[in-house]
Amino acid sequence: MLVTDAVSRYSGAHDVVWLQEEPENMGAWTFVHGRLHRLLRDDYTLRHVSRAESASPATGIQTVHQREQADLLTRAFEGL
Repeated sequence: MLVTDAVSRYSGAHDVVWLQEEPENMGAWTFVHGRLHRLLRDDYTLRHVSRAESASPATGIQTVHQREQADLLTRAFEGL
């Protein structure tokens, strides 16, 4: 299924959010950003939510990880 087909199912949608658990510099965002922007720019606002850039994919501390997870979800659903 094409991305545009999937997104078009949600007639009330104005934003598309790319959410990734990896830090911004490690996930797929750098690969898909330009492609998604070209596909969606005329009809949607594209934004992404990820952890801050980091040399490590995880903190290794459970409480920090839980705080980061909660922050990711808060930012992903912001405005709803």
